[in-house]
Amino acid sequence: MKNFAAAVAFFALTSVAHGYQEKIVHDGDKVIGSWTSEDSTARSGRAPIAGNFYAYEGTILSTDLTCDQVSAKVKDLISDWHLFPRINLYALTYCSIPQGGKSQTDFIYALDAWVPEAVPVVPDFLKAHQGMQFLGETLQFFLVTSMDVNTTQSLGKLTGTSLKVIHSAQDSKPFSGTDTWWPDYNARADLVQQTNEGEFLRYIGRKFGCSEADAFEQALPTANFVYFADAFTLHLSNAQTVDFWFGFGSTRECKAGPCFKN
Repeated sequence: MKNFAAAVAFFALTSVAHGYQEKIVHDGDKVIGSWTSEDSTARSGRAPIAGNFYAYEGTILSTDLTCDQVSAKVKDLISDWHLFPRINLYALTYCSIPQGGKSQTDFIYALDAWVPEAVPVVPDFLKAHQGMQFLGETLQFFLVTSMDVNTTQSLGKLTGTSLKVIHSAQDSKPFSGTDTWWPDYNARADLVQQTNEGEFLRYIGRKFGCSEADAFEQALPTANFVYFADAFTLHLSNAQTVDFWFGFGSTRECKAGPCFKN
């Protein structure tokens, strides 16, 4: 999984005027891009609907395009998103230029439905995009048949906009789809948002083990920020495995006193 998976969940995407949001990060010789339709970030009152999560992953090699130019081509590709309202759409890129001068981009394109009105739009999108040519690759979307949810739970010290991780733990759990993961996610988000120390540490012990509960308890006095992120390893109907690094997470900043109380 790309090493920026957790970071994607916690930084607000920048709104643009084309029915989607974007975030482009330059990290040395790498460019990380994330584009999401507006519905994919407005999740209140919504829940994933089974059988509507499709994904494509491919690698784009180019001797002519820089990473920024690849990002521009992706923006051209998704310029029709406004024609497919209510479905959630995701375009993710991880571009680097290794020795030899070719740009190499891992590209993920995915869609799913979180409201009943979106379900009939999914086949419309697939009909319009299945088999499309893009920068030498053929877009082929496959149904997500199951997924492993990779959770990172952390305590941190936030100073201004700088976050120092004090302690974190990781866990992976299989789900049949986003519809079965969503209730589990919401339960964990509620635990992060509540302030009872015993409840939080019992959750840590159940999910990560007793030794991690002890480590989190020791870290609590110096933490003013608690958060977790879920990212996904998708298993597709063609037996392909995709590390889908667009994360979902929950954060809480504790500005007045400790994050949890006895």
